[in-house]
Amino acid sequence: MRLFVALALPGRVEERLGEAQSLLKRELSDADIRWQRLEQSHLTLRFLGEVEARALPACRLAVSEAARRSRPFTLSTAGFGAFPTPARPSVLWLGVGGDREELDHLQSLVTAGLEHVADASRTETFRPHLTLGRVKRMGQAARSAFADLLNAPPPAPVSWRVESVALLSSELRASGARYEELLSARLAAS
Repeated sequence: MRLFVALALPGRVEERLGEAQSLLKRELSDADIRWQRLEQSHLTLRFLGEVEARALPACRLAVSEAARRSRPFTLSTAGFGAFPTPARPSVLWLGVGGDREELDHLQSLVTAGLEHVADASRTETFRPHLTLGRVKRMGQAARSAFADLLNAPPPAPVSWRVESVALLSSELRASGARYEELLSARLAAS
């Protein structure tokens, strides 16, 4: 099974992502971008990759324990960004602000609890973001337009309360990924 741990997003955040996508579609019209389906948007805390089914109970336990040791917090949307760099984007995203200390705490608990399951060679730094699209091709005009967007005032932030964390499976299909929630664990004080 292909697993990851994530935070669900409320409808108002999905709406803001849709507005951000619309702006990018207008400004980057000559780029070839596969846009994230809004109903599948989430904030990934840890991607586990392929995990054997027998490890699923341990994964559920680790996510539940991380939730038990965390308290609810508030996040907000922030400005545009890109991976690996804005000059050479392959993933376009909207940033995440708000109570980053609590978010980082939850993410580190999840990571530590799943280190026996997750690929130990994956040591990337946690950079919270909300994926908007994946770039297939972007010409110079679109790169310039994107640079202008990065330097412009960010879209007005939308805040939301985080009260649970989820363990999800992802099945890759020709039509896109299909997600299934395997566990939703409420944060301790919620």
